[in-house]
Amino acid sequence: MSEDYYTALATGRIPGREIFFKFGQNSAIGTAFEPVTPSGVYQTPTAPVNLELISTSTDDTAEGSGAQEVTISYLDGTGALQSQTRTTNGTSAVALTAPVWRLLRWYVSRTGTYASQSAPSQLGALTLRVAGAGAVWDTLPLLDTAFGSGQSLIACYTVPLGKSLYLDAGGIYVESTKVVTSVFFERENALDVTTPFTGTLRTQAVYVGNDTFTPFSLKRTFAALTDVGFMCKAAVSANVSIEFFGTLFTL
Repeated sequence: MSEDYYTALATGRIPGREIFFKFGQNSAIGTAFEPVTPSGVYQTPTAPVNLELISTSTDDTAEGSGAQEVTISYLDGTGALQSQTRTTNGTSAVALTAPVWRLLRWYVSRTGTYASQSAPSQLGALTLRVAGAGAVWDTLPLLDTAFGSGQSLIACYTVPLGKSLYLDAGGIYVESTKVVTSVFFERENALDVTTPFTGTLRTQAVYVGNDTFTPFSLKRTFAALTDVGFMCKAAVSANVSIEFFGTLFTL
């Protein structure tokens, strides 16, 4: 696809299509396969789950100097794309207004600080977890000891109901000379939750190496309700980030 195609997409001149761009990071890929997300998980439950939001900082609150609210993009129990915005309450948990089946991305959408290179939009690590202090679904991490990411880093995705996804290309970034195995996977028919399951986890590409940067080409289309993304493992703990892009079609 030409550069002109993506320019047309970016400027909204192709109805029913939009640019798709996904990126993620896992700073501690271990010796067993795990998703490229800060938490090392991409939750894929068979039914929607009630979640809650919490921060490690008392300044991430409605009137605080950190993150005052977050916006969450997710799929509901039918696979339809939804969004909700929740006001933060520091180190006290805030329940989401509707259950979540797949978490696609989330980000800080209001902050008490005019953000700069020395002043982030969040002051603590923000976490989405199962209601009642349950299992972690994802974290908006501090990129060092103090600087908040402000945006989720999830190198996985589930194609929404009524959409299809064409993935074009991307890149894998690996810390130093550490050897990492990166596997791109798909699982179709994610709403088939009765055994025997028609949706199987299938490897679509494998990249092994210790290059600092590895470009890759996918050139694949994925149907609605297909889980896609990267899982990696390393000989020793490694920092890995991945990005991939393409076109999201409305059917």
